[in-house]
Amino acid sequence: MKRVMMRDFYWLGKPEIWKKDYRELSLVVESGTNLPDGPLLLCVSDEDFSCRMDITVAPDQGSCGICLYHSEQSFSAVGLSANQLKVFTTIQGFTTTTTIPLQNTLQKATWHLERKGEQFRIGYGLQENNTVLWVCDTSLPGMQHAVSFGPFFTNNSPVSYTAIMKDLVYKKSVL
Repeated sequence: MKRVMMRDFYWLGKPEIWKKDYRELSLVVESGTNLPDGPLLLCVSDEDFSCRMDITVAPDQGSCGICLYHSEQSFSAVGLSANQLKVFTTIQGFTTTTTIPLQNTLQKATWHLERKGEQFRIGYGLQENNTVLWVCDTSLPGMQHAVSFGPFFTNNSPVSYTAIMKDLVYKKSVL
């Protein structure tokens, strides 16, 4: 498969206000946005890979991070806000959300996604020491051959906020 770049990502639940070029995405995350309705920017890959991207840390009651998407009935996502880490998992329509309280001072997080066969792991990096905190190891039904993945943005507050995704690095894994 060809190298994945920003132009390969397409909207699921397109926001009203957004701008995307070959290096960066910026968008306004409106109130009342939730998974899986978006905004969610997805790309498809059928190979083992590692991917890294910088994404804004959402304010309270929001979440920005990485999503693995098969359908609205089957997806997994991990996101950060100023006060919590959230893990969303929906399999065949049954949803589990895990919330971990944090005191987060980051303005952005470097998100990491790795795929090896049917196994995926999602984590985020802390800029001060280049450490990756792996949060989620998962395998979802229907993702044996190809996977849709990308950044997601949610907002349960009454006020919209601006989010940015940039510095996308995608590498095919070599065994």
